Parts: sequence; C-alpha cells; structure tokens
Amino acid sequence: MRFRRVVSLFLLVELAFFLATCIVLYVVPHGRVAYWSGWSLWGLTKTAWTDLHINLGLLLLIAVGFHVYYNWRAITGYLRNRAQRVVVLTGEFIFVLLIVAAAMLGTHFGIPPLRWVIDLNTAVKDAGSARYGEPPYGHAELSTLETLVRRLDLDLADVEARLTSAGYHIANTGETLEALAAANSVTPQALYEVMVVEAATESSATGAGLPKIPPPQTGKRQLGELCAEYGLDTQAVVELLAAEGIRADPTHSLREIAAENDLQSDAVYELIRLATAP
Repeated sequence: MRFRRVVSLFLLVELAFFLATCIVLYVVPHGRVAYWSGWSLWGLTKTAWTDLHINLGLLLLIAVGFHVYYNWRAITGYLRNRAQRVVVLTGEFIFVLLIVAAAMLGTHFGIPPLRWVIDLNTAVKDAGSARYGEPPYGHAELSTLETLVRRLDLDLADVEARLTSAGYHIANTGETLEALAAANSVTPQALYEVMVVEAATESSATGAGLPKIPPPQTGKRQLGELCAEYGLDTQAVVELLAAEGIRADPTHSLREIAAENDLQSDAVYELIRLATAP
C-alpha cells in the first residue's frame, strides 16, 4: 500500500464529506431556532453537524499537511523562475493572492456577488426561523423552568398544572427546559407552547388585551387578524403605529411590518400591546 496514494484518496473523500457539512451548516436555521425547535437532519442535530464539521475540518488540515509534504517538490517548482531560483512573488502567486484578497475584501464590504452568497444564507436561515418558530429569547431552552416562567411573567403553579394536564412529567422546576423536554421526548418549543397558548387564549377570552408574551407564531399573523382576535380596533392600531413612525398594512404580517420598518416583530408586538393595554 502506497501511503502517498492513500493521502490523495483520503483528501478527496475527506473533502467531499467536509463540503457536505459546510452545505448543511449553510442552510441550518439560526442556532437559537435549531436548539429551540429540535431541528435535525438525517437524525443529527445542529450540534452533531457542528461537531462533525470541526473534526472533519481537523482531519482535512492533517490531510492537506501530508499532501503538501508529498508534493513539496512540485509546489516549489511552481515558484521557480527560468533560472531555477525559488521566487515567492511570481506572477501566478500574486494572482492567487489577489483572488483571495478580493474575496476577503468583497465579503467585508458587501460587494456582489459575494454579498449575494451571504444574503442567501441569511434568507435561508430566516426562512427556517419563520418555519420552526423563534424562542421568546436567545437560548431560552437553557433556562430553568422557574427562570423561564419568571421572565414570561407567568404563574409557576399554573404552568405546572398546564404541562401536567397535557401529559408531561415535570420532576423538578429547577431543571432546564431542555432537560425537561428531553425527559418527555419532545422539544423545548412544545413545552413552551403549552405554557403560553392557554395564557394567550385566556387573555383573548377575557378581553384583557394582548398577552405580555407573544403567542407562538405571532410573527406570521396578519395585523388585522391579530386585532380581531383580541378585540382591538384595527384602524386605531394602524394610527397608533403611524404616530410612532411605523407604516403598517392590516393585511401584512407582524414580521413583514417589522421588516418594512427595520424592526423586530417582537418590538412591533410590544408597542401594540403597551398602546392598547386596558
């Protein structure tokens, strides 16, 4: 067995698998969404894909090192001039440096087409956020149930009762939502939806205005539909938003209104909630 051949073939196979992890991590939803919704592909979570990417990257570096070692004579040959002297700054080497520098500067300053690659990445990840849903705050799954309930301004006893009634076993409210979800074979998002959906329903039924915490998938709701559900005057809400410099079409979703005004959908929701609080 010739080790040089092994190195070349290993580099080829390794590169293929490494590129596969690159593609997956390019399209995977934002971390906060992936961990919250229990996103996975082919049975592997975002953490598992990231771990694969790191270790495959390390193996790739090792393979490249061996490849350079076995091809050192050819590489130095590319740097020799007609007098057979090694000259680093050859025309070809400078050309390669310019390509790499252009890619780095183009990425930094957002110059097309490099900007398009980043914009596509952002669009794909944002689509994942819209599909799977956002947590109430970053890495909420790492908060204990007690902390999460306190931050959401909910009653712990009521939340426990809702979760238990839904068939979930809550052994310790001091455990993280992630741990409780794993113990019940569900996602943190599933527990959260049980916690807040009923609270939002109660708020709607009693005419108490918008709940403090946006119900799941609120960003997808049209402004007019949201106002109708909670007994709010749609035109009055549009005028309230206009007074704050926010253009709002009742047929647009909160996420669309936020994007049109360079805001987050939660910020728009909170402004409406405070302005219409009874």
